[in-house]
Amino acid sequence: MSPITKKIVFYLLIFFSFLLFLLGAFFAYKIFLSRADNVDFSPLAVDREYQKLLDEIERARLKRLKKKKVEYENFEEESCFIDDKEYPDGSKAIFYSRPSVGAYESCLDFSKEKVCDNGVWLGDKNYKYTFCKRSLDCVISKNKSIADSQEIYLYSKKKVPFGDDCEKYKGKRFCKESILTGPEEYIYENCSIMMNGVCRIKDEKDREHIIPNDRSQLLYSTPEVAYNESCSDYAQLRMCSGGILFGDEKYKYWECKVAKPKDCFIDDITIKHGQSRVLYSKTVAGGLKNCDFYSQIRTCQNGLLDGQEEYSHAHCSD
Repeated sequence: MSPITKKIVFYLLIFFSFLLFLLGAFFAYKIFLSRADNVDFSPLAVDREYQKLLDEIERARLKRLKKKKVEYENFEEESCFIDDKEYPDGSKAIFYSRPSVGAYESCLDFSKEKVCDNGVWLGDKNYKYTFCKRSLDCVISKNKSIADSQEIYLYSKKKVPFGDDCEKYKGKRFCKESILTGPEEYIYENCSIMMNGVCRIKDEKDREHIIPNDRSQLLYSTPEVAYNESCSDYAQLRMCSGGILFGDEKYKYWECKVAKPKDCFIDDITIKHGQSRVLYSKTVAGGLKNCDFYSQIRTCQNGLLDGQEEYSHAHCSD
């Protein structure tokens, strides 16, 4: 097929396609007009449809109101109760912030009125007691009181530093007709030891010792010294401040003791420290000399015998 023939065919296809589009649009328009003839677009018809919609909305609203009315008519307000006594909704009652007052106080000063609202008492939550009575007891704290004519020991300090004694701050007070007599600085039920800033150190037996804050303690570089030595030669005074122990860290032992003296051993015998014994330079005496000639008294001093070392036998026979 030549190029000219191809162009002619192409343009014919475009023409027939456009013609088919026009025919389809024409028939669609005719169908629309035929249906539109059956629809009433007059103002009166529109008003009827709108009124119908309003009527449906109103019927739904009335139905909801009727349902709420039934629920409201069946609703009953709940009553409030005090010690099994019923108070209808809206009733009033007196409540107190304290269950008891002192001999020179009035319950009225601690009372307020509350209103029952559907089973709940409305008002200040601090006023929760339904009764109040005058008492001769003395109030020590929120949870502590003592009866009239009783005595109690209290403290002037609630906390003391470690190393101090709570007993130093203890004093006696007396209850008389709801009035607590005695020194007024004694107000605390308990006294405890503060551990802030202390220094802790363990000894060779893993026992913990505590040095109070801003106090000094004599510590040692060794837990034990020889019998002929002094612990003071291995001691240093170290200062505790704010939980830090100042001084040479090698001085870390809480205690130092002098070792027990050692005994002396010769042949099959034991010579205690400080004891003396006759020893011999020979085990068998010879000639005209007896064992006394070869003897010497030696004393044991911490595992060492004084005198001459040649006298090293415990026994001698003539």
